Amino acid sequence: MAEVDFWAVFDAAPVALSVLSRDLAFVAVNRAHERLFGRTCGECIGRNAFEVFPGGSWPEGVEVLRSSLERVLAGGEGEGDILMLQRYDIEMPGSPGTRRERYWSVASAPLLDRDGAVCGVIVRMQEVTSVVERMRQESRSAFSEAGLAHAAVVEAQLFAETGELQAVNRRLRSAEARERGVTERRRA
Repeated sequence: MAEVDFWAVFDAAPVALSVLSRDLAFVAVNRAHERLFGRTCGECIGRNAFEVFPGGSWPEGVEVLRSSLERVLAGGEGEGDILMLQRYDIEMPGSPGTRRERYWSVASAPLLDRDGAVCGVIVRMQEVTSVVERMRQESRSAFSEAGLAHAAVVEAQLFAETGELQAVNRRLRSAEARERGVTERRRA
């Protein structure tokens, strides 16, 4: 097999990918990212992710995403993070000031330099708004209080399960860190 051009692989990936520096500035975005967010590479590169996408009427989304990225940057090899269902509103391309409620599945992993130090983070964003909207639409089409209540319960369960998964991930990271510490002390 000929030598692989990893930039071409990154750019051709069918999912929205970005690379962020340690200060959360865009270093690279692929074509799928440009299509999904309606922002060109030139509009993103060199700018802080939260400047380009400041969030909207749901400030918790900004804080949860920022915390996730900071955890990955503070970790090391294998210290990725996943947000299964995260609301994060973004401005509609071509409509300044107009934000739309959007939901995402976000996976991030540390990028390591040649010495093994974390130098950035790679982020995969997958929009899952249609799933949330479909649940809401199905409950509305029933024209019943029970249908709306059911959709609210399902949505609450999704958020609760996401929170539980994130809590489990935090506990696992803590346990792994303790285990590494014990191993290092035994070696010393």
